Amino acid sequence: MRIRTDYVTNSSSSSFIVGFKSKDDVKEQLGNELYIGRNFDRVLKDILKNHISKDEALHIFKDEMYWDARFIIEREYERKLGWREFYNWIEAPENKTAFENAVKERVNVWFSEFKQKIEGLEYLSLVEYSDHVDGDLEHEVMPRLDCTIQRFSHH
Repeated sequence: MRIRTDYVTNSSSSSFIVGFKSKDDVKEQLGNELYIGRNFDRVLKDILKNHISKDEALHIFKDEMYWDARFIIEREYERKLGWREFYNWIEAPENKTAFENAVKERVNVWFSEFKQKIEGLEYLSLVEYSDHVDGDLEHEVMPRLDCTIQRFSHH
């Protein structure tokens, strides 16, 4: 048996896709944000350092939201069938296909909405903060910023 003697954490992290009309607008828009306060320099640096293209943002979004959609669809089926029956039901290939199609359909709806949100934005960035080090940024600041387009929680 192994016994862990170093620090063990149950921390979470969240990634945020943020967007601006242009790179030149980043500093000004962040300066107008009510919630950013003393975190201004840190967030500005992180956003400028972690620029992503629209194609990268779309790819990241689709990958991340697949797991959220899968979780939601599983819960819907479990409520309808009961959790034990659901896990028996999904063993049949035709049911597995129906389940995967429902997940893909949900992701596609969200994907269309996300694509519309980033349509007029020329500067996107992906930043990540954890509650172990940056709890205020993860839970209080970034979710409230007008420039935050999408949050992905990693718990």
